[in-house]
Amino acid sequence: KPSDNLASPLRKRRNSQVAAAPPPPTTVAPTQPIDLLVCNAGYSYPARFLNIPAAEARRQMDINFFGCINVIRGALPSMLSFHERNPKSQPSRIVCISSLAAIIPAAGFTIYAPTKAALVAFCHSLDMESASKGVRAQVVYPPDVATPGFDKENEVKSEECKKICEGSPPFTAAQMGKAIADSLEAGGGFTITLGFDGWLLARLGAMMQPNTFLSGVAELLGVTTVSRIIGFIYSKIHYDIVKAVTRRERRGASRTQN
Repeated sequence: KPSDNLASPLRKRRNSQVAAAPPPPTTVAPTQPIDLLVCNAGYSYPARFLNIPAAEARRQMDINFFGCINVIRGALPSMLSFHERNPKSQPSRIVCISSLAAIIPAAGFTIYAPTKAALVAFCHSLDMESASKGVRAQVVYPPDVATPGFDKENEVKSEECKKICEGSPPFTAAQMGKAIADSLEAGGGFTITLGFDGWLLARLGAMMQPNTFLSGVAELLGVTTVSRIIGFIYSKIHYDIVKAVTRRERRGASRTQN
């Protein structure tokens, strides 16, 4: 289980539950606070778009996206409740396993890539909502990892997808688990990657968007630094708005109790 790979390096964190479970039907009530919630439901069917049945496309979204947010919907209330009672405690973490395909879509991933991109957008919004309440969200962008699922997807992988993905041998599951645990222990940011290629691609994704003309490339190169600064400012403003609303709600709740 992914939680087994993560639990050992994280034992010095407070005594807690490391949760990686199938979608719960209702809100869970753990006996101890959930310190780390890992959502790793997902699989890929990397055939060409017209060779992917409609039912298969919907199944990927149901598992890759809704499979994760259903777990979070069940666990998040208890996580927020714990931090409301213990506002000075160390933040809890929700870690969602996305994919490099979410930011670098490739032929063969016409369905898989958007399911993982949706997960990234969800985590960004969730982190903004819950960061000031003691719960942070993070996203892992794994490269190819040698698992039974990886072997299974190779059975239907399109030829062009094979060519795109064959540059480097897959990492092991242990390597990926260690990269996640190391990032968590170091208090890493929103993005978790493995290997230099993963680090680079996660940061250059915007520059790999389609550009038909050279002028488009030049324009992108010219505004990249400025756009990143502007994006940071907007993100900071949005987080501050949520933080202010949270403080106002807490003050209101405090006055009501008094």
